[in-house]
Amino acid sequence: MRSASLSMLAATLAIGISAGCARSPQSSPAPTEVGLPNPASVYCEGQDGRLEIRTDASGGQIGICVLPDGSECEEWALFRNECQPGSPPSATAAPAESPTLDPSPAPPAGWESFTHPSLFYSFHYPAGSTFESSDPDRYTLVVGPLEGDEHWPWFNIAHPDQEDYHPPADAALQTWLAERSRLPGTVLGTRTIAGETAIHTRFDDPRGPQSYSDDRYYFVHGGQLYELTLLHTGKEDWAVYDQFLDSLRFQD
Repeated sequence: MRSASLSMLAATLAIGISAGCARSPQSSPAPTEVGLPNPASVYCEGQDGRLEIRTDASGGQIGICVLPDGSECEEWALFRNECQPGSPPSATAAPAESPTLDPSPAPPAGWESFTHPSLFYSFHYPAGSTFESSDPDRYTLVVGPLEGDEHWPWFNIAHPDQEDYHPPADAALQTWLAERSRLPGTVLGTRTIAGETAIHTRFDDPRGPQSYSDDRYYFVHGGQLYELTLLHTGKEDWAVYDQFLDSLRFQD
Protein backbone atom coordinates (compact mmCIF):
# COMPACT_ATOMS: atom_id res chain seq x y z
CA MET A 1 0.00 0.00 0.00
CA ARG A 2 1.19 3.48 -0.67
CA SER A 3 3.52 4.79 2.03
CA ALA A 4 1.62 8.09 2.15
CA SER A 5 -1.56 6.22 3.04
CA LEU A 6 0.11 3.92 5.57
CA SER A 7 1.37 6.85 7.58
CA MET A 8 -2.21 8.00 8.15
CA LEU A 9 -3.78 4.75 9.39
CA ALA A 10 -4.23 6.01 12.95
CA ALA A 11 -6.68 8.75 11.86
CA THR A 12 -10.43 8.24 11.52
CA LEU A 13 -12.90 7.28 8.78
CA ALA A 14 -15.80 9.10 10.43
CA ILE A 15 -17.09 12.22 8.70
CA GLY A 16 -15.87 15.46 10.23
CA ILE A 17 -18.74 17.89 9.96
CA SER A 18 -17.33 21.38 10.43
CA ALA A 19 -18.81 24.36 8.65
CA GLY A 20 -15.54 26.25 8.18
CA CYS A 21 -11.80 26.42 8.76
CA ALA A 22 -10.91 24.94 12.10
CA ARG A 23 -10.43 27.41 14.91
CA SER A 24 -12.16 25.39 17.65
CA PRO A 25 -11.98 21.84 16.25
CA GLN A 26 -14.15 18.98 17.45
CA SER A 27 -12.89 15.71 18.87
CA SER A 28 -12.12 12.90 16.44
CA PRO A 29 -14.18 9.70 16.43
CA ALA A 30 -12.70 6.28 17.12
CA PRO A 31 -9.67 5.15 15.07
CA THR A 32 -10.28 3.33 11.82
CA GLU A 33 -9.56 -0.31 11.20
CA VAL A 34 -5.87 -1.01 10.57
CA GLY A 35 -5.29 -1.48 6.85
CA LEU A 36 -7.74 1.18 5.70
CA PRO A 37 -6.25 4.51 4.57
CA ASN A 38 -7.79 7.72 5.85
CA PRO A 39 -8.92 9.53 2.69
CA ALA A 40 -9.18 12.89 4.49
CA SER A 41 -5.52 12.73 5.50
CA VAL A 42 -4.48 11.65 2.01
CA TYR A 43 -6.53 14.49 0.55
CA CYS A 44 -4.75 16.98 2.86
CA GLU A 45 -1.40 15.82 1.51
CA GLY A 46 -2.77 16.15 -2.02
CA GLN A 47 -3.37 19.85 -1.37
CA ASP A 48 0.30 20.20 -0.31
CA GLY A 49 -0.93 20.45 3.27
CA ARG A 50 0.74 19.23 6.46
CA LEU A 51 -1.32 17.09 8.82
CA GLU A 52 -1.05 17.79 12.55
CA ILE A 53 -2.75 15.66 15.22
CA ARG A 54 -3.84 17.96 18.04
CA THR A 55 -5.54 17.51 21.39
CA ASP A 56 -8.59 19.60 22.18
CA ALA A 57 -9.83 20.88 25.54
CA SER A 58 -11.72 17.65 26.25
CA GLY A 59 -8.64 15.50 25.60
CA GLY A 60 -9.82 14.18 22.22
CA GLN A 61 -7.56 14.12 19.17
CA ILE A 62 -8.32 15.72 15.81
CA GLY A 63 -6.48 15.98 12.53
CA ILE A 64 -5.73 19.52 11.36
CA CYS A 65 -4.50 20.19 7.82
CA VAL A 66 -2.14 23.17 7.68
CA LEU A 67 -2.33 24.52 4.11
CA PRO A 68 0.49 26.22 2.18
CA ASP A 69 -1.03 29.68 2.73
CA GLY A 70 -0.93 29.15 6.51
CA SER A 71 -4.66 28.60 6.95
CA GLU A 72 -5.93 25.56 8.80
CA CYS A 73 -8.83 23.17 8.27
CA GLU A 74 -10.08 20.19 10.18
CA GLU A 75 -9.07 17.40 7.79
CA TRP A 76 -12.60 16.05 7.17
CA ALA A 77 -14.00 19.56 6.65
CA LEU A 78 -11.32 20.04 3.99
CA PHE A 79 -12.09 16.68 2.38
CA ARG A 80 -15.81 17.50 2.27
CA ASN A 81 -15.02 20.91 0.76
CA GLU A 82 -16.62 22.68 3.75
CA CYS A 83 -13.29 24.37 4.46
CA GLN A 84 -11.21 24.94 1.35
CA PRO A 85 -9.59 28.40 1.21
CA GLY A 86 -9.27 29.79 -2.28
CA SER A 87 -11.76 27.34 -3.81
CA PRO A 88 -13.67 29.23 -6.55
CA PRO A 89 -17.42 28.66 -6.78
CA SER A 90 -18.78 26.71 -9.72
CA ALA A 91 -22.27 27.87 -10.68
CA THR A 92 -22.20 27.14 -14.42
CA ALA A 93 -25.26 25.10 -15.38
CA ALA A 94 -24.45 21.39 -15.38
CA PRO A 95 -25.31 19.19 -18.39
CA ALA A 96 -27.70 16.32 -17.72
CA GLU A 97 -26.64 12.67 -17.56
CA SER A 98 -28.89 9.64 -17.85
CA PRO A 99 -28.94 6.67 -15.45
CA THR A 100 -27.15 3.66 -16.88
CA LEU A 101 -29.17 0.93 -15.19
CA ASP A 102 -32.79 0.49 -14.20
CA PRO A 103 -33.18 0.03 -10.43
CA SER A 104 -34.04 -3.50 -9.38
CA PRO A 105 -35.65 -4.60 -6.09
CA ALA A 106 -33.35 -7.61 -5.86
CA PRO A 107 -29.56 -7.30 -6.03
CA PRO A 108 -27.74 -9.13 -8.83
CA ALA A 109 -25.46 -12.08 -8.14
CA GLY A 110 -22.50 -11.09 -5.99
CA TRP A 111 -24.31 -8.11 -4.48
CA GLU A 112 -26.29 -7.55 -1.28
CA SER A 113 -28.88 -5.00 -0.15
CA PHE A 114 -28.78 -2.45 2.66
CA THR A 115 -31.59 -0.32 4.10
CA HIS A 116 -30.87 2.60 6.42
CA PRO A 117 -32.72 2.10 9.74
CA SER A 118 -34.09 5.64 10.10
CA LEU A 119 -33.87 7.40 6.71
CA PHE A 120 -35.12 4.30 4.85
CA TYR A 121 -32.93 4.59 1.79
CA SER A 122 -31.63 1.35 0.33
CA PHE A 123 -28.92 0.37 -2.13
CA HIS A 124 -26.95 -2.57 -3.47
CA TYR A 125 -23.32 -3.13 -2.50
CA PRO A 126 -20.73 -5.80 -3.42
CA ALA A 127 -20.76 -8.89 -1.23
CA GLY A 128 -17.80 -8.99 1.13
CA SER A 129 -17.88 -5.27 1.83
CA THR A 130 -17.96 -3.92 5.38
CA PHE A 131 -19.82 -0.98 6.95
CA GLU A 132 -17.43 1.37 8.74
CA SER A 133 -20.01 3.94 9.92
CA SER A 134 -19.53 4.91 13.57
CA ASP A 135 -22.51 7.31 13.41
CA PRO A 136 -25.12 6.01 10.92
CA ASP A 137 -27.40 9.00 11.54
CA ARG A 138 -24.73 11.17 9.90
CA TYR A 139 -23.27 8.92 7.22
CA THR A 140 -23.02 5.42 5.77
CA LEU A 141 -19.57 4.23 4.70
CA VAL A 142 -19.16 1.02 2.69
CA VAL A 143 -15.62 -0.32 2.21
CA GLY A 144 -14.99 -3.18 -0.17
CA PRO A 145 -12.64 -6.12 0.36
CA LEU A 146 -8.89 -5.88 -0.10
CA GLU A 147 -7.88 -6.07 -3.76
CA GLY A 148 -4.13 -6.09 -4.11
CA ASP A 149 -2.94 -3.29 -1.87
CA GLU A 150 -6.22 -1.35 -1.63
CA HIS A 151 -9.73 -1.76 -0.27
CA TRP A 152 -12.19 -1.24 -3.12
CA PRO A 153 -14.87 -0.06 -3.80
CA TRP A 154 -15.34 2.81 -1.34
CA PHE A 155 -18.83 4.38 -1.12
CA ASN A 156 -19.90 7.05 1.37
CA ILE A 157 -23.31 8.71 1.83
CA ALA A 158 -23.27 11.75 4.15
CA HIS A 159 -26.51 13.16 5.58
CA PRO A 160 -25.94 14.90 8.93
CA ASP A 161 -28.98 16.62 10.40
CA GLN A 162 -27.54 20.12 10.53
CA GLU A 163 -28.20 23.49 8.96
CA ASP A 164 -25.77 23.27 6.05
CA TYR A 165 -27.40 20.00 4.95
CA HIS A 166 -30.88 21.49 4.75
CA PRO A 167 -31.03 23.92 1.80
CA PRO A 168 -34.12 26.13 1.44
CA ALA A 169 -36.93 24.48 -0.48
CA ASP A 170 -36.81 27.11 -3.22
CA ALA A 171 -32.99 27.09 -3.59
CA ALA A 172 -31.32 26.10 -6.86
CA LEU A 173 -29.10 23.34 -5.52
CA GLN A 174 -26.04 23.91 -7.70
CA THR A 175 -26.04 27.65 -7.01
CA TRP A 176 -26.61 27.07 -3.29
CA LEU A 177 -23.68 24.64 -3.13
CA ALA A 178 -21.41 26.89 -5.21
CA GLU A 179 -22.09 29.88 -2.97
CA ARG A 180 -20.81 27.82 -0.06
CA SER A 181 -17.76 26.45 -1.93
CA ARG A 182 -19.22 22.96 -1.66
CA LEU A 183 -18.50 21.78 -5.23
CA PRO A 184 -14.99 20.28 -5.28
CA GLY A 185 -13.19 19.83 -8.58
CA THR A 186 -15.23 20.14 -11.78
CA VAL A 187 -19.00 20.02 -12.21
CA LEU A 188 -19.61 17.29 -14.82
CA GLY A 189 -23.39 17.24 -15.04
CA THR A 190 -26.52 15.95 -13.36
CA ARG A 191 -27.82 12.44 -12.86
CA THR A 192 -31.07 11.03 -11.53
CA ILE A 193 -30.46 9.22 -8.25
CA ALA A 194 -33.32 7.89 -6.12
CA GLY A 195 -35.75 9.90 -8.24
CA GLU A 196 -33.94 13.18 -7.53
CA THR A 197 -31.66 15.31 -9.72
CA ALA A 198 -28.10 15.02 -8.40
CA ILE A 199 -25.18 17.37 -9.15
CA HIS A 200 -22.10 15.38 -10.25
CA THR A 201 -18.57 16.65 -9.51
CA ARG A 202 -15.17 15.15 -10.26
CA PHE A 203 -11.93 15.78 -8.39
CA ASP A 204 -8.73 14.48 -10.02
CA ASP A 205 -5.94 14.47 -7.48
CA PRO A 206 -2.96 16.30 -9.02
CA ARG A 207 -0.55 13.71 -7.65
CA GLY A 208 -2.14 11.06 -9.88
CA PRO A 209 -1.35 7.49 -8.74
CA GLN A 210 0.15 8.75 -5.49
CA SER A 211 -3.29 9.62 -4.10
CA TYR A 212 -7.04 9.22 -4.72
CA SER A 213 -9.45 10.95 -7.06
CA ASP A 214 -13.18 10.96 -6.40
CA ASP A 215 -16.62 11.54 -7.91
CA ARG A 216 -19.38 13.07 -5.81
CA TYR A 217 -23.13 13.47 -6.19
CA TYR A 218 -25.32 15.95 -4.31
CA PHE A 219 -29.11 15.75 -4.16
CA VAL A 220 -31.96 16.70 -1.84
CA HIS A 221 -34.72 14.38 -0.67
CA GLY A 222 -37.33 15.41 1.88
CA GLY A 223 -35.41 18.61 2.62
CA GLN A 224 -32.21 16.68 3.50
CA LEU A 225 -29.04 17.12 1.44
CA TYR A 226 -27.28 13.85 0.60
CA GLU A 227 -23.64 13.76 -0.49
CA LEU A 228 -22.44 10.56 -2.17
CA THR A 229 -18.69 10.04 -2.58
CA LEU A 230 -17.06 7.39 -4.77
CA LEU A 231 -13.39 7.31 -3.77
CA HIS A 232 -11.25 5.62 -6.41
CA THR A 233 -8.95 3.78 -4.00
CA GLY A 234 -7.87 0.82 -6.07
CA LYS A 235 -9.39 1.26 -9.50
CA GLU A 236 -12.27 2.95 -11.29
CA ASP A 237 -15.00 0.65 -12.58
CA TRP A 238 -18.19 2.41 -13.59
CA ALA A 239 -20.12 -0.81 -14.09
CA VAL A 240 -19.82 -1.26 -10.31
CA TYR A 241 -20.46 2.41 -9.56
CA ASP A 242 -23.53 2.50 -11.82
CA GLN A 243 -25.02 -0.53 -10.10
CA PHE A 244 -24.63 1.19 -6.72
CA LEU A 245 -25.93 4.60 -7.88
CA ASP A 246 -28.89 3.28 -9.84
CA SER A 247 -29.98 0.91 -7.07
CA LEU A 248 -30.34 3.69 -4.50
CA ARG A 249 -33.96 4.46 -3.61
CA PHE A 250 -36.13 5.69 -0.76
CA GLN A 251 -38.92 3.61 0.71
CA ASP A 252 -41.15 6.51 1.72
